[in-house]
Amino acid sequence: MNQDSQQKKAEESLSEFEKSLLGDRADPFLSKPRLNRSIDQSIQVPSGNNDGDNSNLRRAGAFSNLLQIDDTVKLDSTVEGTYEETANDTFDSSINFQDAKSSTILPNPKAENFPDGETTTKENSQEETLTPPFKPTITADPINQTVPPIPPDTVERKVATMTNKYVKLKDALATIPTFNQTTSGLEDFLDLVDFAFDLIDPEEEKSFAKLVLSKVGPETRKSLKTTTIDKVDEFKKQLRELYSTGLSVSSLQGLLAQQYQKDGDNVLTFANKIRSLGDQILQIKGKGTAAGGEFKSDLTASQIEIFKKGLIEPISLRLTNSNSLDELVKEAIRIEKELEVTRQMRGKLEKRCGNCNRTGHNTKECRLKRVQATFSTTSPSQEAKNHHRPARVSCDYCKKPGHPAEKCFRRAFDILNQQTNEQTTATTNHVQATCTKCGKNNHTTEKCKNHIICHHCKNRGHIEKECRIKQKNLSSQPQTNALGQANQRKPRSPAEANEDKLLSELVSSL
Repeated sequence: MNQDSQQKKAEESLSEFEKSLLGDRADPFLSKPRLNRSIDQSIQVPSGNNDGDNSNLRRAGAFSNLLQIDDTVKLDSTVEGTYEETANDTFDSSINFQDAKSSTILPNPKAENFPDGETTTKENSQEETLTPPFKPTITADPINQTVPPIPPDTVERKVATMTNKYVKLKDALATIPTFNQTTSGLEDFLDLVDFAFDLIDPEEEKSFAKLVLSKVGPETRKSLKTTTIDKVDEFKKQLRELYSTGLSVSSLQGLLAQQYQKDGDNVLTFANKIRSLGDQILQIKGKGTAAGGEFKSDLTASQIEIFKKGLIEPISLRLTNSNSLDELVKEAIRIEKELEVTRQMRGKLEKRCGNCNRTGHNTKECRLKRVQATFSTTSPSQEAKNHHRPARVSCDYCKKPGHPAEKCFRRAFDILNQQTNEQTTATTNHVQATCTKCGKNNHTTEKCKNHIICHHCKNRGHIEKECRIKQKNLSSQPQTNALGQANQRKPRSPAEANEDKLLSELVSSL
């Protein structure tokens, strides 16, 4: 009875100690175990007085429960706990709690008290799930160990596999564009082939060399099919031989000396031309005998000199002396960007009108402002309010803004078309008074007298009644009176005869 009361008091004091020590962390949910294991506790009960001091008992019980509740509370160095893992996944834990002052082994408050000097082991009848956030040091038995240890190089092998993983052939081929079958783009194409080959597994070189043939034209593919291509270097060699320019080293050197930065080319484009010609010279030089170091150094010096002289003047004047083509290209690109920024800033500082927001004139010279002042209908107060934005003039004829009706191009065009149409109509309605037979005006073909023939004089243009010759002949004949006697007339003078002759000629000409 005495032992039961002592155990009950110990448990109550333990609960109060937990609350005072853990505070809000003394949650019943935290004390619920998570691992379903059977616990065998072997508690050594010290031989001596068990009825006396209960402070050691409370202290030991508090540390015992701390192992199951929270791992943030650090145990005192005087408390020793060991867990041993068995083969059936159960813990056989023998926890010895020893007071630092009394050097006495403390009993477990949850275990039953037995006579002095006895050590017992109490097995729980029901399984408890142990959830200690505190992670004790577990010393596994190597004999009863069920899980074999992980080889130390397994993780390193997996990491190496992940870091050295290659891309697929399909993805590598997608980085290669279609060859345009020009000599100038050959080296760029081969550089991209090398870049794609570096992305794949070297063991797939044979498949890659055959698949890269799909990036050239059909005629080139037919020419390359005559030879077996299993390596990328062989593919590059065959393609260079097929698209070789046939120029000698001296010819390429002369072509290199003629290079300059053309309009529309940036620094990088010009530098790539210089480098491409240099690569072609080295390739042709290396076919016969290997190009020596002296030849390469001379070629590099020539490229640097041609690059500096071929640049536009604003860039070439600001270049510094350097023995590296790459450094010169970087510096030239930097200068080119600075000049571009300066040009943009200078463009922003150009003369700009504050009225129409156009360049080339200021506000005083703005023609739109004069037009607005002429056709403005707003009051001075409204103009003062709207001085920051131009008033929009609207045309009354075409209903479009920006111009008055007097300056409307559509109105002027319509008036011109109307006048032209009126003239055309008047010309069409006018009767043609030109004769088609005689070609004379003021009469038509029906009224033309040119087809009328006089039966007396046989001339055209008049009838016999209108014939003047007949009339003259009649007047020249002597007239007789009623008695049949001829009237005496004076003879005609030479002047009158000449006049009659001219008159007859004129009539005949008609």
